Parts: sequence; structure tokens; C-alpha cells
Amino acid sequence: MNKLMFALLILLIFVSSALLLFNWNYIVDIKYVNMKVKADDIFGINVNSTSLDFGRTSLGSQVSREINLTNNFKFAVTAKIMNSGNITPFVSVSQSEVNILPGEKVTIAYFVDIPIDAVKGEYVGQSRVVFMRRSI
Repeated sequence: MNKLMFALLILLIFVSSALLLFNWNYIVDIKYVNMKVKADDIFGINVNSTSLDFGRTSLGSQVSREINLTNNFKFAVTAKIMNSGNITPFVSVSQSEVNILPGEKVTIAYFVDIPIDAVKGEYVGQSRVVFMRRSI
């Protein structure tokens, strides 16, 4: 009986390890994108292509910017988007998690909604895009 229990335990450990190995998502890259908006009475555009600078935005308005995510790996990845900073309550994204095939490019839209009763000033933060190898 003890030999049978031991054999079943070994088999269970082997199967569990194999499942973890083949279904494990692991991080292959992380990209950081700075974000900034100035809530004001006037509207102004910033065309900076190295950050998500939403420029000057009137209270009660919405502005948007886009980024392109390209999978240059030879395997599928999942991109997860997480935002931080005092700009976060005003930011939403078209997709917070997206699967990307090898060679595929996906466009993610970022929206900033400044409420009419927001405090005027500059709001900043960072968007972190984590690329994870997709499980099988």
C-alpha cells in the first residue's frame, strides 16, 4: 500500500510540474510611457511622440492619444497595461489587456476625461506595459 501511495504521489508531482511548466506566463519585457495633462481654461495640443502628453485640456473635456504595441518576439504575448500617478483617475484605455501574435501590431487608445469640477493644474503619471509570454 505504501509503495502505491508513493507512486501516486510521484505521479501527481510530475503531472503538476508539467502543467505549471507549460502554462506558466512569464514577463519578457516591460515598457514605461510617461503621461501628462494640464487641466486649464484653455486647450492646447502637444505632438510629442515619446510620451503620452495630452497637452492643455479644458475642464469638462476629453482628449485621446494612441500608442502602437508590436510583438517582435517569435511567440505570442499578452500585453497588460497598468497606470499610476495622480493622472490615473482621469485615464482610461481601450484595452487594458491584449493578446498579440508574432509580428502583429495593436493600437491602444488612451483617453483623459477631465471633469468640469477638477482642480486646475498639472497631472502626471506613468503607463506600464508588461509583455508576458502567453501560455500554451
